[in-house]
Order: sequence, then C-alpha cells, then structure tokens
Amino acid sequence: MKFQSLFRSTQRLGNNILKRNVSTGAEAMLPSKDAKIENMRLRQHLALSYRLLDEMKLNEGTCNHITVMAPKQDGSGDEVMLLVPGFMKTGGGLDWGQVTASSLLGLNPDGGVEEGEGEPE
Repeated sequence: MKFQSLFRSTQRLGNNILKRNVSTGAEAMLPSKDAKIENMRLRQHLALSYRLLDEMKLNEGTCNHITVMAPKQDGSGDEVMLLVPGFMKTGGGLDWGQVTASSLLGLNPDGGVEEGEGEPE
C-alpha cells in the first residue's frame, strides 16, 4: 500500500541508539495508559495526517493548524500540544510532506517548547 511507509517513525533512545517504531492494526487505534507510548502513538497519527494532507494537495506549505493534545513523554501527568515547528535552526518551517513523529514539538500551556526542537509558528 502506498501510504504504509508513511506510518513509520524513528525514536531516539539512550546512548543514541535508534529504534524503529511501527504501529499497525489495533495497536494504532487503541490509547495506551503508558504516557510515553501514548505520546508516540499520537505523534505518529498527527505526522501521518500531515503527510496524507500533503499527498492529497490539501496543504498550505509550512503553515500549520493541525494539533493534538498528548500526555508528556516524561509521564508527569501533564499534557503538551503537539504541532509542527514553524521555524527551525536551518531556517524556515517544515514542509507537511516531511513531518515525522520525532519532528513534532510539544508545547506547554504557556506556549513554551517542552519536547522537540524548533520554534512554534
């Protein structure tokens, strides 16, 4: 299937080891009680949404208005708003077709970046 590869993301673990996370079938649909797993599941869904909208030509370049609330990865019980960075260190924003689960920012209620790298739009 054409979009099957769009649902993959890479997660950084301790000592810079990379592990491939792939949600399939029922796993992708069911919320998890584990904050880290649920955060990654929602990141994967949001990143897939961006890429699908880009594939269907329903995008606005790097301008984004798609977000989701997710539990913080640290399991503190707080939530972050996940969205694509509007401004990156390399300049400009991230094109919708290039969004991955690991590229998303997690913002606190005050708009500060809690997870990820870059600046919100």
